[in-house]
Amino acid sequence: MSENLEDVLNFRALPTPMECLGFTFKLSGLSFQEVTHIIRHRAGSFAAQCTGDRDLRHDDAVIPEAVQNSPEFADRWRRLVRESKQLYADMTDSKAVSMMDARMILPKAMTSFYLMRLNLKDLLGFINQRQDMQIQPAADNLLAAYMARELIKVLPEASTRVNFGKPDMHYVKTFRVPDGKGGHTSRGTNLYWPEPKNDIFEYHPNDSIYQARREDINGTHNPGGDTVFTKLWESALSEIETMTNDYNKKMGR
Repeated sequence: MSENLEDVLNFRALPTPMECLGFTFKLSGLSFQEVTHIIRHRAGSFAAQCTGDRDLRHDDAVIPEAVQNSPEFADRWRRLVRESKQLYADMTDSKAVSMMDARMILPKAMTSFYLMRLNLKDLLGFINQRQDMQIQPAADNLLAAYMARELIKVLPEASTRVNFGKPDMHYVKTFRVPDGKGGHTSRGTNLYWPEPKNDIFEYHPNDSIYQARREDINGTHNPGGDTVFTKLWESALSEIETMTNDYNKKMGR
């Protein structure tokens, strides 16, 4: 059965059965920025946490790691969030402004959760797309890794389709392309220098918006060493690798 499923997963047989297996995830701690990015994935269906008739004054807000490493920005960040939440509470308590209107003052940093449902085919597509560290934000990278981890726990055959070590070819192919005039242009979002796995082409250091890799852009008082993202990312990938190896041993590979 596992060999048959592997054939389906890797398109050596009709892939239709992948559309019959459904997965639902609860994505928690999302800022509005993550929400707007994730729901662009039109292949999924979503159910949102309600905000229209629920008091939001005690909801959490998030602070990116780079801001946490920048005290002069982090203090202002916290102050603005607290002030906007207090204004929301004052308007709500006045009974002169409804929650529906008051919530508009709350910042993107406020958190919520979404339920996301995908069939197996589209889930693998989401994981493959959102693992790209060059184009996708760090939160999406972690979502991809965590979703892959949970998928492989219940369907270890899917490990044959999950590969976090392969180059991000969309980024590679669009970073620098001939402009037809003897020079080069870009057709992609060149935010950072290539990660080691993507450093497989010629480029100029000034071709990117930031002259550094993504994890080097980590605040004004970056203590150095691994970032929180790196630790979470490597931990998730280590779990995936262990489960993949266990499955391969079971299959006699």
